[in-house]
Amino acid sequence: MPMAVAREQGWRVERRYVRVGGIGTHCVVVGQGPPVVLLSGLASSVAASWQGVLPALAARYHVHAVDLPGQGDSEKPHRAFTFEAGMEALEELLETLGLGAAHLVGASAGGLLALGLALRAPRRVGRLVLIGNAGFGRQLAWGLRLATLPLVGELLAMPHRPLVAWSLRQNFVDPRLASPELVEELTRVRRQPGAKRALLSALRSSVTLGGLRPHLVLQDQLHTLSAPTLILWGAQDRVLPVAHAYIGQRLIPNARLHVLEGAGHDAAVERPEEVARLVTEFLG
Repeated sequence: MPMAVAREQGWRVERRYVRVGGIGTHCVVVGQGPPVVLLSGLASSVAASWQGVLPALAARYHVHAVDLPGQGDSEKPHRAFTFEAGMEALEELLETLGLGAAHLVGASAGGLLALGLALRAPRRVGRLVLIGNAGFGRQLAWGLRLATLPLVGELLAMPHRPLVAWSLRQNFVDPRLASPELVEELTRVRRQPGAKRALLSALRSSVTLGGLRPHLVLQDQLHTLSAPTLILWGAQDRVLPVAHAYIGQRLIPNARLHVLEGAGHDAAVERPEEVARLVTEFLG
């Protein structure tokens, strides 16, 4: 996992819990240089999302890999987890960590939050990297849509290893990347108290049977985005269609796009060396 890899490289790794909105929020801090914040997708964790790219980024940046409230190893109180609450938590986290502004790297739902904050509080964001992010269109995988239904969602969110492994394989072109270690990590975080409730709250507040809720499709705001933006997308993404990447490139001023052939939704896990290289080249 990323902390062990970083220690092997000789870097000091700090695992911190800070209070964000009164909620214990977990982050891994490593490296030196300009601040970079990594934001995972829904129902993931720092270890599951960033183990392949964290060492390369930590060689050049002061990296903060974050589990926002309700995610990963952060606390999961009985409350609503919405897009608006996530953006507020992210902005408060930057303040709590003493980061006036930072480069944001967000994957999937984490990319939606990073994009939302860059639109809402541009002074907080240096450069923006979006990896298979939500927010460019309504279309998304039917598994996520069905999980918004009563009872169906409760069944699909059960933290059983075979079910976790099946859902994880949907993110990859090569299903072997859903390794026993990765399945075990995601099973561990999904078995934490309140994890199932938090996942379903976040999912149902942002998705319906029709797809992403219309207020989260940010196309009409993208022309106002001032942060230099890099969009990375797996060409074979089965969760969010690659057509969304071209929408983002067209509507965001001067956005750069790189489509990764042979990769699915979780490109940072499937192609970590290439993602790390593209991110470091873009951040400069």
